[in-house]
Amino acid sequence: MIGAHTMRRSSAARVGTVLLLASAWLAACAPKTPAPVPAPPVGVPPPPTRSVSGPESPAMANPDLVKVFTSRGFDAREEGAGVVIYLPTVYLFAFGKSDVDAQAQPTYAKWTSNPVPISTTILAVLGQIELHLTAQAANPDAAHAALDAAVLEMQHVLGPSVYSTDGRSLEGVVGDLLRQHALTIAVAESCTGGLLASRLTDVPGSSDYVERGVVCYSNRSKTELAGVPAALIAEHGAVSEPVAMALAEGIRSRAGTNIGIGITGIAGPGGATPEKPVGTVSVAVIVDDETRVRTFQFIGGREMVKFQAAQAALNMTRLAVMKIQGPREWAERR
Repeated sequence: MIGAHTMRRSSAARVGTVLLLASAWLAACAPKTPAPVPAPPVGVPPPPTRSVSGPESPAMANPDLVKVFTSRGFDAREEGAGVVIYLPTVYLFAFGKSDVDAQAQPTYAKWTSNPVPISTTILAVLGQIELHLTAQAANPDAAHAALDAAVLEMQHVLGPSVYSTDGRSLEGVVGDLLRQHALTIAVAESCTGGLLASRLTDVPGSSDYVERGVVCYSNRSKTELAGVPAALIAEHGAVSEPVAMALAEGIRSRAGTNIGIGITGIAGPGGATPEKPVGTVSVAVIVDDETRVRTFQFIGGREMVKFQAAQAALNMTRLAVMKIQGPREWAERR
């Protein structure tokens, strides 16, 4: 990390953060006079024309998620004679620290010898990974240009794991996609207890696309509120992919929405079996005529499992709406 700096009005520094999922979240400062940025690669939705970002989520993002964030806030810092230090940050979904480093290292290693040198630090924190980029240049324009190019290059390397380039939360990105595609959504949650619906509605203007959310905690409620056949639960168990799909389809058909999400799992500490330990969660996402379902084995205590499950559901929705098949997620059961 950079030590103390002499503050001077004549110099400017940019602060940002590069985070890998999850989970999760920094608010970006909107630029007053943004520099033109090249179009993002496939997998990164464009930012909306108006801000719809909501409150940031707890810092327990899913280690599967990558968020590329470039803040345009300025701070005056000067390192040496006429050399300014700029600090942005980048975020991802679907990797552990070693996986990210293996993919990113060949790219960021060459940045240190560029005309505007850029150094990279990868930090692993609870539920997410952060890539911190530091550019050293004699003026802000040179640093901005170098960092914008570096962030774009990293997006192409990491692919659809990158979910944001402007500081939006994952729920904000999903909300923007739903609005852009004129889609509506309904959710049926068991182990997450309404957390997914809460995060979706944390975004201002979410009434444009959120129709309803129900908590189907008991087996009886799964049948009464989402139409899951009791025989299906008896055959496969409440925590299973068939039940998750039935929850998603049941709430979607009842709400008359384009998208239905079903989540069922074991948040712990009780309720586990040898076949389904604590942290087992099945998530189903139905977008019109396409169904996607995955079963995860999340780590941590009850709150962490709930957060990771909601995070996975949001990311699955993002990819499904964009019609992208993302990489295998870090916690997905084989």
